[in-house]
Amino acid sequence: MIGFKSLSNRVIASISAVLGALSLLLIINLTSLLDDFSQTEENRNITQINDFLNASLSPLLFSQDFARAQHLLKELEKNYPEIQNIKVQDAFGHTAVHMESHTNSTAQEAPVALKELSTTIDLNLAGEKVGSVVYTFKFDRYEALKQKLQTEIIISLVIAILAAFLLVSLIMRYLTKELKTLTIASQAISQGNDSANLPVTRDDEVGQLTQSFNNMRLAIQERTSELQLEQNRLSSLLNTMHLGVLFETSAKNIKYYNSAFCSIWHLNTEDNIHNTSLEFVLNQSPLNIVKRKQLKPTNTDEELHEYLLSNGKIVLESHMLVHQTEAGNGHLWIYEDITNERQMQQELHHMAAYDALTGLYNRHSFNVEIKHMASYAKRRGHFLALLFFDIDEFKLINDTYGHARGDEALILIANTVKNLIREEEWLCRLGGDEFALLSLVDTPSEAEELAQRILDSMAETYHHFNGDTIRLTTSIGISYYPEPSHDPELLTSHADIAMYQAKARGKNTFCIYNPETSDMDKEFARLSWKDSIDFALKNSGFEIHYQGIYNCDNNDIHHLESLIRLKDKALEGQLIYPDRFIPVAEKSGQILEIDRYVIRHAIETLASYPQMPSIAINISGKSFDDITLPSYINELMQLHEIPPERLLIELTETETVCDIQDARVFIESLRNIGCTICLDDFGTGFASFSYLKYLNVDVLKIDGTFIKDLDSSFENRLFVESIVNVAKGLGKQTIAEFVENEDILQECIKLGIDMVQGYHLDKPQKEHPALYLAPKSSSGDPQ
Repeated sequence: MIGFKSLSNRVIASISAVLGALSLLLIINLTSLLDDFSQTEENRNITQINDFLNASLSPLLFSQDFARAQHLLKELEKNYPEIQNIKVQDAFGHTAVHMESHTNSTAQEAPVALKELSTTIDLNLAGEKVGSVVYTFKFDRYEALKQKLQTEIIISLVIAILAAFLLVSLIMRYLTKELKTLTIASQAISQGNDSANLPVTRDDEVGQLTQSFNNMRLAIQERTSELQLEQNRLSSLLNTMHLGVLFETSAKNIKYYNSAFCSIWHLNTEDNIHNTSLEFVLNQSPLNIVKRKQLKPTNTDEELHEYLLSNGKIVLESHMLVHQTEAGNGHLWIYEDITNERQMQQELHHMAAYDALTGLYNRHSFNVEIKHMASYAKRRGHFLALLFFDIDEFKLINDTYGHARGDEALILIANTVKNLIREEEWLCRLGGDEFALLSLVDTPSEAEELAQRILDSMAETYHHFNGDTIRLTTSIGISYYPEPSHDPELLTSHADIAMYQAKARGKNTFCIYNPETSDMDKEFARLSWKDSIDFALKNSGFEIHYQGIYNCDNNDIHHLESLIRLKDKALEGQLIYPDRFIPVAEKSGQILEIDRYVIRHAIETLASYPQMPSIAINISGKSFDDITLPSYINELMQLHEIPPERLLIELTETETVCDIQDARVFIESLRNIGCTICLDDFGTGFASFSYLKYLNVDVLKIDGTFIKDLDSSFENRLFVESIVNVAKGLGKQTIAEFVENEDILQECIKLGIDMVQGYHLDKPQKEHPALYLAPKSSSGDPQ
């Protein structure tokens, strides 16, 4: 049956079968025709013999010439051996002549008769019967002749069939020669060899098929090359990425894995793990899974697990089903080393909740915890006491001994107070030298005793500054919730008022907020600018001044900084600087409106003076929570057709780091718009730059306290040089403010600072000349 798989063999066999059937039918038909012809001939011969005997013997029998009749019969027997046993009878039935055949040796060698016929005929003369003849007619010769003809016909047909079979075989071999070549080439392609190009030697269907095959082969080559190229690209990509990728079939056989998978699980890359299972491979790994945690995936088709490995690494496993065949699904496993990410998240969470300098809770944690503790105090019938304090004359310490020594003082205060409080009490640094202590007490006297312990402990604490020994003191303001402060959001303002009352009493003491005290009302009136700010917002009571920021390399103006002033309605428009009213605005929430006023004014100014340089504006940290502010900025710039890179946003370092989580989101939103981000007052209150990697800012503005005596202070020069080096390493630009003379400017240039600002270059003014002049942009500096 193997031979019948060939098309040519099947065609030859089919044609041969048809020829055989036709030959059989032809033989049957010819045999029938021979039988009919033989029967006709036999009848005709017998009729002729009968007529001859009647004509020959009738006269002799009538004349009774029996001798001649005897002679005639001998001649007849001699000429017609088929006629035997002739007997002539007269009219009375008497035998007149009888010729009986004698069998001899020759006759015995003759073939046995296949057929004979005994016949009796009447002899008539002139219509009268004169006798009869009886004889036997043998058909041996006719039967032999017929058999010979049949044999010759069969032999001829067999020869014809064999000749036709041979001819058909040759023709089919010729016709299917190229088909066999196509078959061999197709099998070669199925085995991956597509190099054979078949010659087209015919114009018929086979030639067209050969041409189509060559076209198909070229198409397969091209697609195979493209697929191989894509596979190489994908393999290169998967091998260069840090994600470990592994594909397992439905039968749990590994079909693909990349080098990162081996690296994560510490597997030998020279070992071939194909056709093994993932379970087997992980069992062979030298690493063990110490802890596993199932995570909730964002995709319903995905399974997520987090593993803590024995080497301390944290690995994220993602598993997805991949439709492979009807028999089952394949498995795609992706592994990612998220150790750094988790560490970064922990650092971010820590930085979002803790102050980087002192390690205390920060303002963000304070704002969250004060609500929780206030709610708890109200439910349980306790008092929530807020002790608000700062270091007396801290600005003098900073100005005299530098910020580094100021930082040391803050750390000393934090450590001193931490040793005095209970575990359930919250000590926070709100910023600068401001501290807050939250305590749940049964009676106000407990908080007063705690405040006195802090004052006594501080009085016994001395700090050494460059050979000088200084005793640090503090002033404490205390407020209580729910009495007399009914709103926990007012606790800080009330404690702030009480603290300033303590300072007014000579410092190094504490004071309790009492709304009935007349002196306290005066203090509150002194600190509150709410009415003036409301009036300014509603009646254009603010005035914007501009100060230039200049490139160090060519002294050309780079951009302007927008500086807000409050016009005092009681003093005929006298300008009040922001350090007096901005803190109040931040506590009252009016700062959000001020920020939007500054933004709107800057964008409208840029639209009015299209040739002016870019403008930098200051945004309060309170706006970090305003999720609509970035879209507000974007809509204004689109309305006035202002390119976003012409607006620089300055955020103070202290506020940014105290609320780093919200600050990161806010900064990214602004960067997505296209604005440049500047970190203002950089270097104040912090001894570490580690948080910079989490803040995607473009520019660092070095705080002026480090710049104003840069030409004479070695420590400040060293600190500024460190900031510049860090900034350059992170790809950020630097600005130095408070450049008051030429010596400081030259020091800034030597240190590699990019831009400078200060009275030596120009002073803030409402009608700055740069509003009307096109800036000269320096190479590489964005405008």
